[in-house]
Amino acid sequence: MRRGVWLLGLSICTGGCVVAKEGTFFYDGIDRVEVELGNGDLAVVPSQSEETVLELSMGGVSMSPVGLEQRGRTLVVVLTCEGVCGGDVFLEVPDGLDLDLRVHRGDLSVDDVVAGRLDLIVGAGDLSGVGLDVGRLGVAVGAGDGDVQADVVDCVWAEVGAGDGSVAVPAGDYRIDADVGAGELDIDAGLRHAAQADRCIHAEVGLGTLDLVAN
Repeated sequence: MRRGVWLLGLSICTGGCVVAKEGTFFYDGIDRVEVELGNGDLAVVPSQSEETVLELSMGGVSMSPVGLEQRGRTLVVVLTCEGVCGGDVFLEVPDGLDLDLRVHRGDLSVDDVVAGRLDLIVGAGDLSGVGLDVGRLGVAVGAGDGDVQADVVDCVWAEVGAGDGSVAVPAGDYRIDADVGAGELDIDAGLRHAAQADRCIHAEVGLGTLDLVAN
């Protein structure tokens, strides 16, 4: 079930569409959230209830539609414009969801979230994550800075293009594999490669730098 309050929802098409979307929405029974934000900032924190709460404020001009849609138990939020627009998104999530969070240009922050699968992708901007408890963690930074710390994690996929990244995970044994181009990868001595380990780390580095740190 979805309930929400639109403070403003405007779509006027004259060759392009003026989009203005601002409001707060509440969702029950959501298992997965997918957010793709073209320009702006996205922040995610734990929900104070079993509801998923979405607050957004966005405006601009686009040749393509933007908005949100519930598909079964998945909430899909697409805020990418064929034009010029931007805004901010604030998301509160209950424990155990799968989250796919992408920001093309802007900042992404995730604090104290418990998730089954968590993918954090920033094209150009800053990525920060603290106090994470996840099964599978994906981190990708194109051009910018990323600093992510997981208190609990089973497997990590970390990729840096031309930016700088740091991913901290609990110390111990992991199945570790890496693909490094012209950049640099530093692996803390507290993270040990063991072929039979239950946990895993995969790292890819292009032109930037990536530090894998033991908590």
